[in-house]
Amino acid sequence: THWQGKQQITIATSTALASMWLIPKISDFNLHYPDIELRIFAVDNPFNSQGSEYDLAIYYLRHPPQHGKSIPLHAEEIVPVCSPQYMDKYGPIGDINDLKEHTWLTLDESLTHWISWDDWFDKLGLPRLKPKRRININSYSMVIQAPLSGQAIALGWKNLIDSYLHAGSLVPAVNRTLHTNYKFYIIEQDDELVRRKNIQPIFDWLIDQIDHSEREFSVATDFETLA
Repeated sequence: THWQGKQQITIATSTALASMWLIPKISDFNLHYPDIELRIFAVDNPFNSQGSEYDLAIYYLRHPPQHGKSIPLHAEEIVPVCSPQYMDKYGPIGDINDLKEHTWLTLDESLTHWISWDDWFDKLGLPRLKPKRRININSYSMVIQAPLSGQAIALGWKNLIDSYLHAGSLVPAVNRTLHTNYKFYIIEQDDELVRRKNIQPIFDWLIDQIDHSEREFSVATDFETLA
């Protein structure tokens, strides 16, 4: 597909990754690749839709996808986060057990591909806790808005919150990070039209951006990490 003489590449990704990670980085892409027009196709269940909707996809998955050619990126890491204002008002949070005295943001139980608070405790080998208050939301991009505005603590996914940690608008609430077996995958559509396009620059740029996110998260959460 071409638009105004430029090659157009469609990237499919989840609504959370699109809004919180990919879109803020588009200006950097445009600076380096002015002759490629990006189209972002935000859909949370990409493999239930027609394959022709995208050239490349980026998704958070437990297992490699069965569609197309995929490249696994860094394994995901998850840490509870809040704003500095929340910590000033309700902290300090001395240890994990103190979390039960706070308000938590949780994702709707129907979103089974996301790690829940119970999963987080279980995988770290810790007793499950119950929060003082709980706010349940069905979208991760909305979940992270409450911590940003100083209202609650939420589980933060490395590749989605790296820029907030780097800017200091979010901080780790406790000094424990869960290293999961989920990974972000870049998936190339198995399609002759896609193979005719020059998508290698997109691959290279995406991998570079993921590596940058990894470095920012590692600096912001320089403490114990467990699988």
